[in-house]
Amino acid sequence: MDKKHFNFGSSIRDWYTQAFPDDGLGRHIDPDATFAGAVKFMAGGGDVYEYLGVGDSWVRENVFSKIAAITGAEYDDVRDV
Repeated sequence: MDKKHFNFGSSIRDWYTQAFPDDGLGRHIDPDATFAGAVKFMAGGGDVYEYLGVGDSWVRENVFSKIAAITGAEYDDVRDV
Protein backbone atom coordinates (compact mmCIF):
# COMPACT_ATOMS: atom_id res chain seq x y z
CA MET A 1 0.00 0.00 0.00
CA ASP A 2 1.46 3.28 -1.09
CA LYS A 3 2.20 5.53 1.92
CA LYS A 4 0.41 8.51 0.39
CA HIS A 5 -2.77 6.42 0.16
CA PHE A 6 -2.54 5.05 3.72
CA ASN A 7 -4.70 6.47 6.47
CA PHE A 8 -6.18 5.36 9.77
CA GLY A 9 -9.26 4.17 7.90
CA SER A 10 -7.20 1.92 5.64
CA SER A 11 -7.89 -1.79 5.41
CA ILE A 12 -5.79 -3.84 7.79
CA ARG A 13 -5.98 -6.79 5.41
CA ASP A 14 -4.67 -4.75 2.46
CA TRP A 15 -1.81 -3.34 4.53
CA TYR A 16 -0.96 -6.69 6.12
CA THR A 17 -0.86 -8.69 2.90
CA GLN A 18 1.46 -6.10 1.36
CA ALA A 19 3.67 -5.71 4.44
CA PHE A 20 3.88 -9.47 5.11
CA PRO A 21 3.30 -11.21 1.75
CA ASP A 22 4.68 -14.54 3.00
CA ASP A 23 2.21 -14.74 5.91
CA GLY A 24 -0.79 -16.60 4.51
CA LEU A 25 -2.93 -15.59 7.48
CA GLY A 26 -3.16 -12.07 6.08
CA ARG A 27 -5.73 -13.15 3.52
CA HIS A 28 -7.97 -14.35 6.37
CA ILE A 29 -8.17 -10.94 8.04
CA ASP A 30 -11.65 -9.47 7.76
CA PRO A 31 -11.58 -7.31 4.61
CA ASP A 32 -13.73 -4.68 6.34
CA ALA A 33 -11.37 -4.30 9.33
CA THR A 34 -9.64 -0.91 9.55
CA PHE A 35 -7.08 0.47 11.97
CA ALA A 36 -9.59 3.00 13.31
CA GLY A 37 -12.18 0.28 13.68
CA ALA A 38 -9.76 -1.93 15.59
CA VAL A 39 -8.98 0.81 18.10
CA LYS A 40 -12.66 1.64 18.56
CA PHE A 41 -13.56 -2.04 18.95
CA MET A 42 -10.83 -2.61 21.55
CA ALA A 43 -11.67 0.62 23.41
CA GLY A 44 -15.21 -0.71 23.73
CA GLY A 45 -13.90 -3.88 25.38
CA GLY A 46 -13.86 -6.05 22.26
CA ASP A 47 -11.30 -8.74 21.53
CA VAL A 48 -9.02 -7.75 18.65
CA TYR A 49 -8.85 -11.36 17.48
CA GLU A 50 -12.62 -11.30 17.00
CA TYR A 51 -12.41 -8.00 15.12
CA LEU A 52 -9.64 -9.21 12.81
CA GLY A 53 -11.16 -12.64 12.28
CA VAL A 54 -7.73 -14.20 12.86
CA GLY A 55 -6.64 -15.64 16.20
CA ASP A 56 -2.89 -15.47 15.70
CA SER A 57 -0.63 -13.51 18.05
CA TRP A 58 1.89 -12.69 15.29
CA VAL A 59 -0.84 -10.97 13.28
CA ARG A 60 -2.01 -9.12 16.40
CA GLU A 61 1.52 -7.97 17.26
CA ASN A 62 2.09 -6.67 13.74
CA VAL A 63 -1.22 -4.81 13.75
CA PHE A 64 -0.55 -3.32 17.20
CA SER A 65 2.92 -2.24 16.06
CA LYS A 66 1.42 -0.50 13.04
CA ILE A 67 -1.24 1.23 15.17
CA ALA A 68 1.51 2.40 17.52
CA ALA A 69 3.56 3.70 14.61
CA ILE A 70 0.72 5.65 13.01
CA THR A 71 -0.57 7.10 16.28
CA GLY A 72 2.77 7.78 17.95
CA ALA A 73 1.70 5.66 20.92
CA GLU A 74 3.85 3.05 22.59
CA TYR A 75 3.17 -0.59 21.66
CA ASP A 76 2.30 -1.38 25.29
CA ASP A 77 -0.29 1.40 25.33
CA VAL A 78 -1.96 -0.04 22.25
CA ARG A 79 -1.87 -3.54 23.75
CA ASP A 80 -3.39 -2.25 27.00
CA VAL A 81 -6.40 -0.73 25.23
